[in-house]
Amino acid sequence: MGALDSLLGLIDSQRARGLVIAVGEPPQLVFEDGRRPLSMPALAEEQVETFAREVRAALATGTRYETNNGRAFEVSVDGAGPSLCLSFATATATATAPRAARVEPPPAHSGLAIDSRLVDLFGALQDVHVSDLLLSSGLPPRLRSGGEIRALDGPILDDADILALLAPALDDLSRAQLAARGSVDRTVELSDAAPGLRFRINLFQQDRGLAAALRPIRRTAPRLAELNLPDDLYELVAYPNGLVLVTGAAGSGKSTTLIALTEHLNRTATRHIVTLEDPIEYRYTPRRSLIHQRELGRHVEDFAGGLRSALRESPDVILVGEMRDRETIAAALTAAETGHLVLSTLHSANPWMAIDRMLDAFPGRQQPQIRAQLAGVLRAILSQHLLVSTMPPLRVPAYEKLIVTAAAANQIRDDKVHQLSSTIQTGREDGMVPLEASLAELVRRRCIDLPTARALARDRQLLAELARNSPGE
Repeated sequence: MGALDSLLGLIDSQRARGLVIAVGEPPQLVFEDGRRPLSMPALAEEQVETFAREVRAALATGTRYETNNGRAFEVSVDGAGPSLCLSFATATATATAPRAARVEPPPAHSGLAIDSRLVDLFGALQDVHVSDLLLSSGLPPRLRSGGEIRALDGPILDDADILALLAPALDDLSRAQLAARGSVDRTVELSDAAPGLRFRINLFQQDRGLAAALRPIRRTAPRLAELNLPDDLYELVAYPNGLVLVTGAAGSGKSTTLIALTEHLNRTATRHIVTLEDPIEYRYTPRRSLIHQRELGRHVEDFAGGLRSALRESPDVILVGEMRDRETIAAALTAAETGHLVLSTLHSANPWMAIDRMLDAFPGRQQPQIRAQLAGVLRAILSQHLLVSTMPPLRVPAYEKLIVTAAAANQIRDDKVHQLSSTIQTGREDGMVPLEASLAELVRRRCIDLPTARALARDRQLLAELARNSPGE
């Protein structure tokens, strides 16, 4: 299905009356009460011109534009260049009968049947040490295990194979996002290969064709001990309000740690938890807490909009999948200021870099205000690193924990974030943990060797002091 046909398919799935495609704007669905932009980037002039050429070619032989599945639309092409605009309307758009209530498009296919050639391939993903399956057109599949990538003896895949595997999991909106953005995130269950095994999938276009990264999602939420993390980290979700961040590089286990913390709340506290995820990965079963999970593109337009909406949904805790832009950060700070506990992740190597990243999202004139807000609402930052253990391919997390005491809050407010590294080292009585202390503990428990710890440590002298009496020395 072409990109234009995928976009037009949303008209029926969303019960809309038409679609407007204009340069410099995201496509907009037309309803009786107005327009609603789709959750995708604004279209470039070249993209809209490509659509216009398809339409003109169709109108040269008829009066309507017809999709591959036979759906016909009235269409007009107006303007040119930066002002080019295409308007599509259904044949019933001019009818006077009231439109039925708009419904949400269905979620991704819950049980995906796959080609029998690939069933054995997914059997390899039962290994608990495998973190990713990588598919690439023209190449054999590859697995990531213990941080290393190895090729499998499975079939060499082409675009058709990858689509045969994943396409049934993509609804019309996902197809449109793939066409417009070049990538799309979904979750899917593979029913034939491994019943109940779910994956987070990123399907993307690349030079040789299609490619995909699939990451298995746990069937049950882990406890911190299962992740080789101490139980005292559960205190991170004991705050009645404020902002708590879990940070680290991609693949460092941030999301898994956040799942463990959220499930602990679910088991032990009576809270209303609203999650905003892209996409929904682990599905929580409400226990003592009430949990409502919302997905970008299906239930909310974006993180910032979902946060604003969540404030009207009587939550105690709001989980935001990622602090990825200025609008989301601003909305999260507002939510934390108004008495909610906000949990989120951020890509950063340590706590002070996380704060700098949030500040840098704003223009300089706003940064003093954001520093003041952060000083008031930030409660803690946990930064993670996954390291290859002494028993590969098993990997274990090292971490650093900042607790925002009055002294740390003053450093944030006074633009002295660079001093937080020293504050963490001297703040152990307040529950802070320097990275070197976590590394030394892993060496003491023989989870990692001393050279591995030294390679990550920022202060090797401190690490040596802490690890001096450890068995790894």
